Amino acid sequence: MELLNNGKKLFPISNYLKFNSALSLKIVYNIYIWRSIQTHKRMDSIKLSFNIPKLKKLRTIYIIEDNAIERNMLIDFLGKYPDLNSKEFFNGDACIKDIIVSKISPDLILLDYFLDSEIASSKDGLEILTKLKEISPNSEIIMFTSVDNERIIELARKKGAMAFIVKGASGYEMLDSIIRNNFSRETTQESN
Repeated sequence: MELLNNGKKLFPISNYLKFNSALSLKIVYNIYIWRSIQTHKRMDSIKLSFNIPKLKKLRTIYIIEDNAIERNMLIDFLGKYPDLNSKEFFNGDACIKDIIVSKISPDLILLDYFLDSEIASSKDGLEILTKLKEISPNSEIIMFTSVDNERIIELARKKGAMAFIVKGASGYEMLDSIIRNNFSRETTQESN
């Protein structure tokens, strides 16, 4: 994003802000005024150009959750999104195997932190997250878990998690918000 005066490039403003709302335009205007005062130059016109990234399409979602009740709740919740293909996995290893064998990378993966709690040697969600990012780097991964631990949240972000959501009513609202704001939901009717 650049600020132009009569076609002349003045300065890049991407260093100053990220465009995500009308408030950003006010910030740009204030930067313009500040720069004009500093340089004692009058600007006749302002031209703003923005490069807004395209939203990724959401067609497939994998759910890795060892609790059958939690898996079913997520499937029911995601039922409001038409044409969304979902696949459930009891543990992370099963999901990893499926991605490797099928060579299909889902658009989004919901991953629990505690997996296979009945098996002592099972991998936790962070270990699975690392492996998933390695074999399916274009898949977005959201940790969707009951764990509310700052250290684990930070580790998940460092390992490539798009978000970390704590389960509960507000967690489902947050998941809905993330899907709405980060993915396009083009249905088959809209694409015709």
